[in-house]
Amino acid sequence: MRAALSGVAVLSRWPVQRQSSLTFGSARVQFAELAGPRGLIQVYGLVMDAWWFDQSQPRQHAVRELLSRAHQAQDTAVPLVICGDFKRRSR
Repeated sequence: MRAALSGVAVLSRWPVQRQSSLTFGSARVQFAELAGPRGLIQVYGLVMDAWWFDQSQPRQHAVRELLSRAHQAQDTAVPLVICGDFKRRSR
């Protein structure tokens, strides 16, 4: 039996101006800056590897690291989107 492969991607109908892959703990993130019809858009797509719901602290730490990185790199004149699978249990 082969291991399942997974990944993270940002899909866009608009051209990608620049991109990078990032890792924060076990959170994998794909960054893309898109040339949208009204200007640039910065997008971070996140996938948390299979963490159990009782491992809240590592997930929170990874998200804080991502938010810190996004804040430092953000052009405040450009819209910012952060999306993905944060492995949060719904209430």
